[in-house]
Amino acid sequence: FVCIVIAMLWLLNLNSQSIYNLVPNYSFETTLSCIPNGINNAYKWHSTSTSSFKTLEYSNSCFQNSCCGVPYNIFNYGFQYPRTGNAYAAAFFLYNNNIHRGYLQTELLDSLKLGSCYYVEFFVNLVNVSNFAINNIAMAITKFQLSQGNNDSVIQTTPHIIQYLNPILPKDTINWIKISGIYKASGGEKYITIGNFKNDASTDTSNTNFPTAFKYGQYYVEDVSVIPLDSIFMRADAGSDITITTGDSVFIGSLLGGTITTTWYNSAGNTIATNVPGLYVSPIQNTFYVLEQNFCTYSSRDTVYVTVTALPVKLLSFAARKQDKNNLLTWRTSTEQNNRGFELQRSTNPANTGTGGKRFSTIAFVPTKAANGTSTTVLKYDYVDKKPPAAGSYYRLKQTDFDGKYTFTNVVFIKGDPETVLVLASLYPNPTHQILNAILQSPKAQTIRLIISDAAGKVVLQHNLQLQKGENNKTINVLALAKGAYIVKVITDGGEAVISKFVKE
Repeated sequence: FVCIVIAMLWLLNLNSQSIYNLVPNYSFETTLSCIPNGINNAYKWHSTSTSSFKTLEYSNSCFQNSCCGVPYNIFNYGFQYPRTGNAYAAAFFLYNNNIHRGYLQTELLDSLKLGSCYYVEFFVNLVNVSNFAINNIAMAITKFQLSQGNNDSVIQTTPHIIQYLNPILPKDTINWIKISGIYKASGGEKYITIGNFKNDASTDTSNTNFPTAFKYGQYYVEDVSVIPLDSIFMRADAGSDITITTGDSVFIGSLLGGTITTTWYNSAGNTIATNVPGLYVSPIQNTFYVLEQNFCTYSSRDTVYVTVTALPVKLLSFAARKQDKNNLLTWRTSTEQNNRGFELQRSTNPANTGTGGKRFSTIAFVPTKAANGTSTTVLKYDYVDKKPPAAGSYYRLKQTDFDGKYTFTNVVFIKGDPETVLVLASLYPNPTHQILNAILQSPKAQTIRLIISDAAGKVVLQHNLQLQKGENNKTINVLALAKGAYIVKVITDGGEAVISKFVKE
């Protein structure tokens, strides 16, 4: 009896979307005809486009035409299974300099109520013949119908539901991607419109390398929902518990968009962020974070635990320099645990190929100096590459455990001309609270640019440093930086970039 009750409650929750959903024909199942005629064939849906391409905006299994069937469509060049049911919509969210920009639109079953909160979601999937993945895919919720006019141009309005941080959607032509958010109604809204409300210049793209002569990003659209929050219980989502390595950062929370009212707390109960669904954190020890959300009158909390594990090998430095006609590689470790040794890997820099630093091969294996692979004292290693390529070489270490696990170090680069080589030997103390020391080996006097970026890639500090020939110890004040992991990039007058990482406590 208990099992039956649990099953009935589960089915009730599963069907709550269709019971309370204000979007008619939310999964595009109901069709007016099995003769393809674009999204206008989907009951209650229509396109704002006037171009002939609107015929590619709806696919249903009852269509026998190769342009619009399921799973094959777009004249047998497109392929996708529906997320639910037997149909889905599609639209050109980017197409040849704003020409034929597509939007999907419908009238809700009821007007939205003043001050009420609604959970909104829809799912998209990149059409596999698209040559661009993009961002900016969003939904506008309005009192009146939006119109493109006669030239299929961009609809000029501010959308209400878009993924948090608005990233370029993954180049994933298999899995459906959820776009969701919270909307607080001003009252009387009756229409939803799905599309890209930014022009090409304001849209970020990622080339899929699909060979077409057109510039377009087309996505399938499925399972559109606008659900009153008073009809469902929406728990706070702080994300799944996760394990990271010391010095790494991780995103916790979700990509929920719209009107977000949240507070994030650390394990000490201090507020660390507000009104964001998620954030990047870089803890240096095991900890937890609490998300408190308040949407209208609905409140809930969730906790995510982050476990921090130490690297099996802590590398103090990895350097490379010319030694006559050879390249000398040196590295130091402060601690080692279960370490089998190091594979020294090299990548050449062939002219005009762009493959330098990408295709590595192992040139030597250097076993650990630690007894049984474990040590808590500083150990020094070196290797002489006696046959370095004349065009220059990239090097990295592949540290390997006895159990087969491995990690890669940063990459160092040596040009064929020894006078242009610069090596970032080490950063210390690491982690640090205020002062960061950088040891830089330079073959000549020169000015270099040192750039510090956060885990998201945002530049937070920049310095021009004067170096003398030989070893240089430069001091950088990082007290003003927030706690977390940071990337240090060094650029020389020859253009080389040497990268390392440190943690601010």
